[in-house]
Amino acid sequence: MDYAEKYYKNGTPANKKRFNQIVNDLRVDMSMNSAVSEGLRQIREEIKTTSGGKKFNSGGFINMKDYYKGMI
Repeated sequence: MDYAEKYYKNGTPANKKRFNQIVNDLRVDMSMNSAVSEGLRQIREEIKTTSGGKKFNSGGFINMKDYYKGMI
């Protein structure tokens, strides 16, 4: 079954294929909803650890005075 078609529509073809493999493997031991949730979590972790993933720092402060100083 193509779970990515329903639950992971905006993924790349390679990620969709990987997602389907993960969900199929997990379906043996858990419910479909749990397998889909775990599959999405694993894909998200894989994307974050690869070079193509965006790494966001939590929090932060932007000093607007310094930002506008370069414009004047």
